[in-house]
Amino acid sequence: PYMTVPKEDGNTEWAKKSFKGMVRDINTAVATLQKQCGGNFIPSKHSFKLGIALSCDAYLNTVNEFGISVKEWFAKTYPKAEILPIPEFDNALAGDNVMYVKLDELAGQPVVEQIVPAAVRLVGAVPRATGLYELYPDATAGAFVEQPLGIVRFVGI
Repeated sequence: PYMTVPKEDGNTEWAKKSFKGMVRDINTAVATLQKQCGGNFIPSKHSFKLGIALSCDAYLNTVNEFGISVKEWFAKTYPKAEILPIPEFDNALAGDNVMYVKLDELAGQPVVEQIVPAAVRLVGAVPRATGLYELYPDATAGAFVEQPLGIVRFVGI
């Protein structure tokens, strides 16, 4: 399920939040994942991805009173993590932006794995009076969440 990020001055959207508000949102998501994994995730030591709505990426340049941006804080605090701006996360849930935190591995096993990676390929062709009828497979690639404990989802950024 999606959880809602904490409010700052009545707002959840990063466009209306300060440096501290965005940092709190990220820390809340990481702490939630850490608790959910039961101690098998140490944020400063394990690699993970922070997927955010593409429209929120620019807000990571918001600075605090010392001139440190959210993006710089994130890189220093979580050295093995990566921020991924994702266009599909814009207005993804009832018109609200979403954020995912996903571990790369949990207990030595991948959390998400891409299965059957393949390019579009022709399965067959049948000659017809009006031309050639070509058949392609419906699905040629997919991703499977093998360990759902390794993902948390937040809405409202």
